[in-house]
Amino acid sequence: MKNQFYKIRPDIFVQRVPGKLRIRRKSENFIVSLDDYFIDIILEFFEAADGTLSLEDLLSSYEEPVKSGVYKISQFLINKNLAFYQNDNNRILEPSLSQVETYLSQHVSDTLSAYQAFSQKNIVVIASDIFLFSIVRTLAEYGARQVAFINTNLTSSVSNEQIIRGFNTSSKIADAQIVETRLEYIASLSPDDIIVTSDKHILRQLEGVLHTRTDLTQLFVVDMNEQYLTVSHDAYVPPLSPSPTSRTRQLVAGAVTGSVVFDRLCGVNVLGAEEYLHYQLNARGGTEVAPLSRLVDSSRLSASSDINVFRDLESLMLPPLFPVKAAHRVAHPVDHLNIQRLHIQFPGDDETVCGHHFGIGMDQQEARQDALLQFAQSSQYWFERDGHLMEIQALKASMTDAMVAFSHSHKQDSIAFHTLNRECEFLRFCLQQVCNRPVTLDKYTGPQGDFIVAAVGTEQVIAASEMAAQTSHDVAPDEDTLPGTVKRLLLRLYLNCWLAQQHPHIVRQPWYCLR
Repeated sequence: MKNQFYKIRPDIFVQRVPGKLRIRRKSENFIVSLDDYFIDIILEFFEAADGTLSLEDLLSSYEEPVKSGVYKISQFLINKNLAFYQNDNNRILEPSLSQVETYLSQHVSDTLSAYQAFSQKNIVVIASDIFLFSIVRTLAEYGARQVAFINTNLTSSVSNEQIIRGFNTSSKIADAQIVETRLEYIASLSPDDIIVTSDKHILRQLEGVLHTRTDLTQLFVVDMNEQYLTVSHDAYVPPLSPSPTSRTRQLVAGAVTGSVVFDRLCGVNVLGAEEYLHYQLNARGGTEVAPLSRLVDSSRLSASSDINVFRDLESLMLPPLFPVKAAHRVAHPVDHLNIQRLHIQFPGDDETVCGHHFGIGMDQQEARQDALLQFAQSSQYWFERDGHLMEIQALKASMTDAMVAFSHSHKQDSIAFHTLNRECEFLRFCLQQVCNRPVTLDKYTGPQGDFIVAAVGTEQVIAASEMAAQTSHDVAPDEDTLPGTVKRLLLRLYLNCWLAQQHPHIVRQPWYCLR
């Protein structure tokens, strides 16, 4: 294109393998099959396409048929957003913003329009302390023209005068303005104004205003603790676990947040509607983007398949806002059994509630899956994006029906452990050693189905045998179904006995939900 320069995006990763070129940007991967000699030519083209030459000039150094091949690759890169055309006529004229212009030129085709999308906004920052001071200075460094701030902690060590002085000292343009304002000012904002807040209490007060002012859609919600900073754009972010934040990390958090606001308004690495950004305040990694995954009322959800909590729990816990905050093995008398404790954070009526849920299995994965199932059984919440929602709802409904049916059943006979398998014998031995009481295993029958009851002393666990055969993915409904069901009942019984000794305040599940 005439008067436009061709530029390969600087944030792509290129890897050469025999006969192929792999190009990756963020989560997108492209593999292009090419002859090895042509890969050399394309890699040279990548080096030359730095935004200083037009595509016509870049292609002028090639002869046909190579020229046509390079052109096809150049258009493929444009179509996949791996390259762009940069208009040299749209330049930021402020000499003091040369670094800002250089940065934007690496990411967008029209630096002037991108900068104006930021500089022409009125940005209202609602925060306190060093974080407020840091974000205001960062916005000034990027060339913000109009900033208003609400200091939510007037007793902090950073005064409003210091905040104003910090902005004016750092400002890159002569007509930049910063004003102190009050919360009532929010109601009079224009739809184009930007709100940035890190105060959870103020956010609750803002909900009423935002409910009536549905045109105020430009909202950045910031949260931080001693480890992480999270930022979302036009999306609710569940709060991090509360933790005091040091002054140094508030300083880093403010600078990162100011940069995030600048990027999003300029169209650099725009966040999706259900995504948030997170950053480790120890500066061990760059900013990362993760999808929001909330715990919500399971009765109001429809099935989704974005995540698989049972399979991918380990990786899902890495971003800071996933509801499962931690999972670790708990010490107990039997080394060959694995008890896992999950720390799960879910919404309460007034604030976020944290709960601990235990699971047991022969290995870590089995134990964590068990803890998730017990959480699903005892809680009204489930993971918003998990594809197992309908399965969980069906299991809870089946369990409710089974509880009613069991009340009309009666004991038929006992089940001998020697008719099962070695795992069941081992689990019975573990229970008797820990509880110092015999373990009983009985079959109950009724007009609506059969049940298996495992008990030791006053502790018992019940499963509907039909439900176990129909819903278990691990145990097929054949001659091995009974040993598989008994194994899970005995594991749950062992966990309940251990909880009764170590955590008597925790409500134990007498019904076992099989998956």
